[in-house]
Amino acid sequence: MKEIEVQCLPRNLVENFEVDLSLLQKEGDAIRLEDIGLDPEKYEHHYEADMTLVSATMPRAATEEEDEEGESEEAPEDTQEEAEENA
Repeated sequence: MKEIEVQCLPRNLVENFEVDLSLLQKEGDAIRLEDIGLDPEKYEHHYEADMTLVSATMPRAATEEEDEEGESEEAPEDTQEEAEENA
């Protein structure tokens, strides 16, 4: 999510709200609206407090590398089975 809509008095307007992404330590971690600490006396919104703003996922390249490693680890077993069949 790139944007959330809030209502506030002009004196409370800000250009953006900062979110500390270092809280995302492992795959599946998430930052929810309630985690960013919007002052309810200054800002109104129409979202659920537990709405996920951002979550950590594995990069696509890392997932592909893991798949390739898994295949290469399985290859010796296949070769051994083939050798036993041919013997």
